[in-house]
Order: sequence, then structure tokens, then C-alpha cells
Amino acid sequence: MIAIGAAANDVDATGAIAIEAVADNASVQIAATADVETSSGGVTVIADDMDLSGTITASSQTVLLKSKTAADAINLGTNAAVADTLELSSAELANVTAGTLRIGATDAGAITVSAGVTPSNVTNLSLLSDAGIGDATNAGSIAVTNLRLDVDTAVDLSTGNDVDTLAVNIADASGTLTFGDTDGVEITTVDGTTGVTVNNAQVDLTTGSDSTLTVSQALASGGGAVNLTGDKMAFSAAVNATGGTVTLKSATAGDAIDLGSGTDAAADTLELSDAELDLVTAGTLRIGATDAGAITVSAALTPANVATALSLLSDAGIGD
Repeated sequence: MIAIGAAANDVDATGAIAIEAVADNASVQIAATADVETSSGGVTVIADDMDLSGTITASSQTVLLKSKTAADAINLGTNAAVADTLELSSAELANVTAGTLRIGATDAGAITVSAGVTPSNVTNLSLLSDAGIGDATNAGSIAVTNLRLDVDTAVDLSTGNDVDTLAVNIADASGTLTFGDTDGVEITTVDGTTGVTVNNAQVDLTTGSDSTLTVSQALASGGGAVNLTGDKMAFSAAVNATGGTVTLKSATAGDAIDLGSGTDAAADTLELSDAELDLVTAGTLRIGATDAGAITVSAALTPANVATALSLLSDAGIGD
């Protein structure tokens, strides 16, 4: 065990700080009134168990928290002293001040978000794993400005999340992505990962009511189905299912759909311009759902990269 005691600035540096507990299931403990702080270079803590009752301060820098033992699991949301699991509660994550907080590594085990976590003093949160990420059957969620997920297998963070920007890379074939946000989210670049990339797997992204799903960097499924749900959508980068099916639908049942308009100004209306539809590459493009409102085709549409079929679905009608 490495214990950092209860005194101000117990570790105070002007360069990089690295703290490592090398034994299996050994712990790094930062006491409640202690602070590990640096003005440059960031902080790395490597241990199979951590108690971050005190603070880590690396403003505008990177803090890395990872297990010493490869393949150990990670649980975000609790700290119950489970063997072979690096556990960090929301309160502990809030004790980290950094530009970027990275948790895990390319050889880390599965990550479970077992409760709501809010690392309120970081800008970017990156979760890294050689396995996947789950939310303990909808028990867990993440609230942070920018979120990066870089893992090998499936990600299931289906509800309650509140992030502004999202970037995801899932390496293994058939590693699906399910992500739900309470309001709007933008697909862009976070901590070196750009857009959303999965390997021939399904992507499900859902935003909250009256919110916008923005695609500013490419979303590529490698042929898996892509299901995007949002009351507003804004595409300036590709949505590519390479022969699979892309479905675009409103989050709110009964909302109208305007195909041809890209202003996103009309209330209770999903608007998609011809230019935005041209950014979709798919075998089949489906717009709407069986509970959708009326569809208006307000301008000429030529979805240039839809190979087989365009399907329009509504609980009302279609007009021009």
C-alpha cells in the first residue's frame, strides 16, 4: 500500500508525477485532506486498488488512473473493495482536476458504470479497455463535457448520460455501440479519437426530446445497422453503413418530418436536407417510424449514396 497522508500538497511538483503500487491488489490511498498536485506533465496512478479521498490536481493536463494487473475489471460508481477490480466512486472522480482524465488502458478488463458518475472537474473523460463497457442494466450513467470510449468489445451506455461531445472506437468485429443522452450530443473528436467507428456492428445513438444529434466527424459501422434517434439532426460528416441499413427517426412520437429543409428551425419537426441525406451511405435508408408524424418532401431529394431503397415511415401521411 502507498498512503499519502493528510497534509496540504503532500506531493507538489512542477513536472510529471507517477505513483505505482506494484503488488497484486495493492492500493494507493490519498487521504481526505491531502493533495497530489503538479503544474505540468500530468499525473499517473497505477494500482489495482485506489482510495481517492483526497485530491489530484493537474489543471489543463492529463491524469491517468489504471490497474497494475492487466485484465483487471474496472467499476465506476462504487468503491466496495472487490478484489481484482479497480473501483472509483463518483465522489472520487470529482476529486480529480484535469483537462483530460483517462481511466483504464489497452490491456484493461471490462468497465462497468454501476451508478451515475460525474467527474465535475475534468473536461475530457476517456475510458480505455481491452474488453467493453456496460451500465449494469441501466443503473449507471456518465455526465461530463466530452467523452471518449476506446475499447475492443461492446459498449452499452443506453440511458441517462449527459455529454456534449462523443467519440468512440470499438476494435473487435461485432462490438455493438448503444448510447443514450438526456439532451443533445455531437459526434466529433475527443482526446485523439475521431468520430464513431465500429467493426461490422450495430450502432444505436439516441438523444433527449427537443435536442439535436450532430454528426461533425464520420460515423462508420463497417456494414452494421445504424439507428439514429433525435428530434433534430445536423449532419456535416458521413454516416456510413456500407451496404447496411441506416434508420433516422425522431425521439418524440408524432413529430413531423421535413425532407428538403436543413434549417432545423421548425418546432416539433425533424428536418433533413438533400445535402445531409447525401452524406448517408447505406443499402437501405429508412426515415421515420410507425409512430412518426406527417412527412413533407419540401424540396427535390436525390440521396446519392443509398444503394437499394429509401423507405419513408409515418403514422400520418406524405405530401410535397
